[in-house]
Amino acid sequence: MENKIKRLGFLLHDLSPSQISYQLIKTGNELLKTTDKIDLALFYRNFSVSVAEANFGTFTAYECFNYTGIVVATDLQGAANILKWPGPNRNKMYFYLNDLEWIRLRGQPGVDFESLAAVYLNPKLNIICRSETHKEIFESCWRKCAGVIEGGDVKQFVKLLWPESDNE
Repeated sequence: MENKIKRLGFLLHDLSPSQISYQLIKTGNELLKTTDKIDLALFYRNFSVSVAEANFGTFTAYECFNYTGIVVATDLQGAANILKWPGPNRNKMYFYLNDLEWIRLRGQPGVDFESLAAVYLNPKLNIICRSETHKEIFESCWRKCAGVIEGGDVKQFVKLLWPESDNE
């Protein structure tokens, strides 16, 4: 068994007070107290004051452009971004469906079925839903999900992305 450090990054809109940024920082800090086998990073597209202090790296989205770890987008724009960006690990791209954004975007300029389908139906992007309810809704509208992670728990992301980690 390889004892390699696992690199995991999350791409967020910003780090301001929101459920997703708080949960990722909180559970990321908790996980890093128990292991040194994870290299965790948060990337943000818009600068803001952070909802909490992260005991790991936080970077602008520009740094994510060529990130060598697995990247998990947390919103539709982030998912569209990582699909276009180069990088050594772009065969392992994930979109954490924290919100059913497409429901609220109806009728907004520049948002149509084709632009949504380019992300939601892209086979390069593995979809992870935040709840069984989100999974049911997403799968009835788009396609099958790779899994469910309640509450944005970083430890659960590690278990899903590296199942062999359970033994470490």
